[in-house]
Amino acid sequence: MARSVICILVLVALLGTTAVEAAAKDLKIGIVNVELVIARSKKGKAAQKKLKAYLKKKESDLKSQQEAIQALEKKLTNQASMMTEEARKTAYQEYQRKAASFQEAYMQSRQEIAKKEADLTQPILERLQKVLEGLFKLEGYDMILNQTSQGVLFAKESFNLNEVVLKKLDQ
Repeated sequence: MARSVICILVLVALLGTTAVEAAAKDLKIGIVNVELVIARSKKGKAAQKKLKAYLKKKESDLKSQQEAIQALEKKLTNQASMMTEEARKTAYQEYQRKAASFQEAYMQSRQEIAKKEADLTQPILERLQKVLEGLFKLEGYDMILNQTSQGVLFAKESFNLNEVVLKKLDQ
């Protein structure tokens, strides 16, 4: 009796494995590296160019503040021994105020840069979504995966849709 049950279980397991393998062979899977496609697309390159110009402007704005703080720090270091206690205290307070103001401006600048990057990439992501939906529906894919460092590690080159998606995105 126990032997019959074991034989039946083995038979069911083998049939189940065969059914799963057959179903997997019929799957049409595509893999896209979204970050790579965006970076190589025309609109992605244009967005990167605009973002670099924006970053350069922000850096130059912050650089003048940073230079003023460094000059004040140098003055404090070099002339502290020649200053009266009151003058040293006033200069140190000014230095602290400017340093805090710089830190605030730096943090605000980082937030503005992140917002600018999101504003520039959002239309590209929306277009990419439409391209991927079109491929999914028109080409009959069962699934399209994003190749990220946390996700798909290895896949056959035949699954790679990067060039197809890039061409459609640039149209």
